[in-house]
Amino acid sequence: RDLVRSRGLGDVYKRQVELRANTLIARAYGRESIEEGYHCRYGVSSAFAAELEQGDLRVTGWDEEGEIRAVELVTHPFFVATLFQHGRHALDGRPAPLVQAFLRAAAQ
Repeated sequence: RDLVRSRGLGDVYKRQVELRANTLIARAYGRESIEEGYHCRYGVSSAFAAELEQGDLRVTGWDEEGEIRAVELVTHPFFVATLFQHGRHALDGRPAPLVQAFLRAAAQ
């Protein structure tokens, strides 16, 4: 894990996240590999990972250690959950790809 400091907001861990192709999150970012940060070390137990793939909630992003970092509800027009802080782009004055994608979906 790459530990970096961020504008007095405490420790931030930066991780590479691989995204499943042709998913909402991959389309939002426009690529299948991203680097994102987060503060916590929460995650999804590997005991539940296989169960997620059997229902409508699908794993769509993993970090370099194989930990789940994103899921999507495939029966919903826009339900994306992440275990990283996608909104941190705003701290650098950059638009957050998932927020932009959500706003586009809401406008339709």
